[in-house]
Amino acid sequence: MRCFALFVLLCATSAAAQEIDRLQAARDFGFEGLKLSTPLAEFQRKYPNAQLNSSGCDKAANVIEFIAQGKGASSHGAAIAAFCDGKLYTLQIIYLEEQLRKVGGDSVPFAKLAERFGPVSVPVTQNEKGTFAVWEFPEVNRRITCAAAITGGCGVTATDTQIEAEVQRRKTKAADLGF
Repeated sequence: MRCFALFVLLCATSAAAQEIDRLQAARDFGFEGLKLSTPLAEFQRKYPNAQLNSSGCDKAANVIEFIAQGKGASSHGAAIAAFCDGKLYTLQIIYLEEQLRKVGGDSVPFAKLAERFGPVSVPVTQNEKGTFAVWEFPEVNRRITCAAAITGGCGVTATDTQIEAEVQRRKTKAADLGF
């Protein structure tokens, strides 16, 4: 009986350690040295040629968004970075079809994310537009998504869900619906 109890304890300890690793990986997830909460000034130093994306900006929510093109032989086509109150809160990396072909296809980002974060939080969605997977980590205010378009290419997005909720609250408060 004691051997069984020890076995159960070891399995539970291993599972808890794996969960802690997944949470830490989600909290620390980054790309080319950028992590969520990176200050805007640091992003601008790293990507001095990033272009302001006015359609992603929202004055009422104090959100500003930039698009940075991939560098040289990089495996990504562009990075879209959104900042709230001067802190990076969502980062989307866009991989172009030809770039994905060189590394094994559009399933590679899904496989690498699954390797790092384990099973998805909700069932993978597949429709006429493509494939979509989500990993949610509410304990550390993170969401990682991966979307592959049926027409080619793939995007990986990391979001600070706590800041995202604040942005949504600000947008809702500022919404003018005529009443």
